[in-house]
Amino acid sequence: MCRSISDRILKNNEDVEECVNDTYLTLWDTIPPEEPNPFVAYICRIVRNLSLKRYRHNTADKRNKVMVRNLLYTFIYF
Repeated sequence: MCRSISDRILKNNEDVEECVNDTYLTLWDTIPPEEPNPFVAYICRIVRNLSLKRYRHNTADKRNKVMVRNLLYTFIYF
């Protein structure tokens, strides 16, 4: 289930695996003393938030590469 949530957001196998592993680590580090009532929802929220964070990181990186390439083009040819 975690993999399918992350895969719908990221569509990149390496990033999906990393987010799923980070989900298990985060779950281990942040599990409350009492088990959350909807435990599955708790896990899904963690994987969704980590996947969205990774998605924002990936898209921001690509956007910056385009900006840098355009700046280099401007300086070289003008």
